[in-house]
Amino acid sequence: MNLRPLPPPAAEEGTGLPDVLLLAALGGGDEDGVHPSGKPKNARELLLAGVQDVTQLRAGGRARVNEVIPAVLETLYQALGFRFATVCLKDARLGQYRARVSFGAEQARLQAGFAFPAATPSARDLFLLAMENDADLMIADAATPKIRELLPGWHRSLLPDAKSFIVLPLTVGQARLGFFYADRALPAPEGVPPDETALIRALKRQVLAALDAG
Repeated sequence: MNLRPLPPPAAEEGTGLPDVLLLAALGGGDEDGVHPSGKPKNARELLLAGVQDVTQLRAGGRARVNEVIPAVLETLYQALGFRFATVCLKDARLGQYRARVSFGAEQARLQAGFAFPAATPSARDLFLLAMENDADLMIADAATPKIRELLPGWHRSLLPDAKSFIVLPLTVGQARLGFFYADRALPAPEGVPPDETALIRALKRQVLAALDAG
């Protein structure tokens, strides 16, 4: 994986991330045009515009969570050139994470199948590890053996052609509320440079603030 790691937010408790996920912790770019992966080379500018839009949306204090989340998800989907993007939230009653809003190819089918238990007997599950450690991940090549062994069966079945993807946990204090997920059908060796990472995290903070405000 040709990525420069950035220090993830400090984890309070958890199993710790395997080395292969530490390397994927958000932390490579260019100018106009599109990378072979589909990611726009002006992703920074598109992300910045999205941050400004979401900030304005929340400025009056009237924006609801169900307005902020789709706005952030659409920004990530378009600015980073993903094929499919969704936000999963925890259903405490059913004890599972379930997709709530989606954009992209086959969104209805994929959203319907995007659900999995909030806890499993095995700790070596990329999604649960990201949640437990509050680690923002950009997987540049999901076909590498060390990444594939961390992918749960539901993801391999539902999205067998996902070659690169991002996972952004949504945690408030000790509460693991859900995560953003988005993928591409091609590897993304260009990675996510620090300026884009900062904007992605700024978008995520807007969602966390809206969730915390209720």
